Amino acid sequence: MCAKKSWTQQAHEVRGGFIMSGKPAYEELEQRIRDLEKKLADSSRSEEALRESKEKYRKIFENVQDVFYQTDFDGNIIEISPSIKRYTGFTREELIGRSVLKLYHNPEDRIRLLEILLKKGEVIDYEIQMKSKNNRKNSRLKYASLNAHILYDDTGTPIGAEGAARDITDRRRVKEKLRESEEKYRALVDNLAIGVALISPDMEILTLNKQMKQWFPTIDTSKRPVCYRVYNDPPRESVCAYCPTVKTLKDGKVHESVTDTPAGDQIIHYRVLSSPIKDQAGKVVAAIEMVEDITERKQADEQIQNLSRQILNAQEEERQLISRELHDSVAQDLSTLKIALEMLFDEQIKPPPETTQKLSELSGILDRSISSVRNLSYDLRPPGLNEFGLIQTLSTYCEEFSKITGIHVAFHPAGLKNAKIGSFIEINLYRLVQEGLNNVRKHAEAGQVVVKLVGAYPDIIVRIEDNGKGFDMQAREQNLDSKRRMGLRSMKERVKLLQGQMTVQSYPGKGTRIFIKFPFKEDKNDPEKTHHHH
Repeated sequence: MCAKKSWTQQAHEVRGGFIMSGKPAYEELEQRIRDLEKKLADSSRSEEALRESKEKYRKIFENVQDVFYQTDFDGNIIEISPSIKRYTGFTREELIGRSVLKLYHNPEDRIRLLEILLKKGEVIDYEIQMKSKNNRKNSRLKYASLNAHILYDDTGTPIGAEGAARDITDRRRVKEKLRESEEKYRALVDNLAIGVALISPDMEILTLNKQMKQWFPTIDTSKRPVCYRVYNDPPRESVCAYCPTVKTLKDGKVHESVTDTPAGDQIIHYRVLSSPIKDQAGKVVAAIEMVEDITERKQADEQIQNLSRQILNAQEEERQLISRELHDSVAQDLSTLKIALEMLFDEQIKPPPETTQKLSELSGILDRSISSVRNLSYDLRPPGLNEFGLIQTLSTYCEEFSKITGIHVAFHPAGLKNAKIGSFIEINLYRLVQEGLNNVRKHAEAGQVVVKLVGAYPDIIVRIEDNGKGFDMQAREQNLDSKRRMGLRSMKERVKLLQGQMTVQSYPGKGTRIFIKFPFKEDKNDPEKTHHHH
């Protein structure tokens, strides 16, 4: 056992130790002190950085628009951002430790959320209605979108949940207004008496209104069917030739046409008006079809046209009968009377001069009567139409018209020399030229008329141009006399019966041009005579 060292000995040893260790021991101590000071400084800076970081995230946590929250396994709130007050009126402090159900307007929403969480481990964009503090009367319900996931401890045991809630009230209101607007639009469109369809650039049917569904009950728009296949029965494999929607999708303009839609053993006629739907760049993204069933109207029009044809045919037959009666009976009787009158005194002594003069006057009257009757007969039914055909008869008529009126008529036929034209078309062509020239004689004050009759398959074209005074097209209905209007209207009615088109161009001082075009086809209503060879 060692004897206890005296203080002086200990001091000597210590001092000797320093002295013995010398300079290195002293520097080592200083280095240790510096290292310790550095560690203290680093620790101080870390604490400051940590404090600043905590402050920074506290400010973010308190000022963020979304609500961040954590709950324990029983659904009690263990943390929630102060922004919850803006949504519900509850402060953070009022909610900490309380059940999260306090924030749910419908508790069922919480049950469904937990089911999804337990099944998938997370919830994305789950909509709920949030309850306000004391169910504030003036406050509207807030809608929130929740994103949440389960929290686990180090052993993998679920200990709670955390997530974020975003206010989607405005988005929800816009969505609701859009839905209401769509419902109003749908109700309006569904109650229209016409059909409405939305067609894609690929000719797919995107939506149909109630009327269209009644017309086409088998169409399922969820399958985006192609219109020309499902509208037609039997289906077509290519776009309908008359389709206005194809044109609208190409050029972005409004188009209209009448369809011939096969529907089993019948043909339905729809009037279709197609309009474009464009995006902000002006690109056509779809077309709206406004559809009207005009089958009955079209059938009624066809019946009216058939009746009109029958009336015209009856008129022509009556005219032919009267014409033949005038020519064969009345004119012949007048001619016989004239001859008998001239022979009355042949076998007698020369009659007195006054009797001879009277006979001469009566003979002149009979000549004029015979001429009038023959002209009337010719106007009623040109005799040459059956004998010589349309071209020769019109040529003769134009020559006679020129002689009587003094208006020079240049008649130019083309492409109809060997044409097969039915008698209905033939007589109406003759009447159109006749009425056109009569209009010129009565109203145009013209010196020259050009009549062109052209067979340009699949059409027949008639042009009647005069160098008369013309008229103002804009003021025609107000200023023209009814006779002029009746003349043109009569011509238009004939053209309509021929399923053609007639346009009139006129300018004051520049004459008038009438242009007529109609399909070149044989007359099915004429069993006796279907054509002439000219």
